[in-house]
Amino acid sequence: MEEKNKDKRHRERVHFATDFCLIVDGKETNYSETIDISMEGVFVVTDTGLNKGTKGNFRFRLSLGSMNGPEIKGSFEVVNSQHKHGETGKDGMGIKFTELDSDSSIELYRITQYNRPSP
Repeated sequence: MEEKNKDKRHRERVHFATDFCLIVDGKETNYSETIDISMEGVFVVTDTGLNKGTKGNFRFRLSLGSMNGPEIKGSFEVVNSQHKHGETGKDGMGIKFTELDSDSSIELYRITQYNRPSP
């Protein structure tokens, strides 16, 4: 039997929108929309993405309703540049988290577990 739409992701992604800041060579670029997030990465909505292979640092704040949550920070690499998100069709880029500081890892795990879809 042929397997359709094989997904290479190892971690489940959850729909979680947040502002996102990428820092490359000391220059900060803020993005106002993300679509999904997991322990491994995020899809950032943008018309002008970074080149595949670009590396740098990131930070974003997990906000829950009107409350600002903890800041998540670490290192990233662009793994997909200028492609359409499968569910929404929005243009953007796939960001892989290459390193998370320990507190960020704990907080990101909590938010992805809390927001994941029910089985």
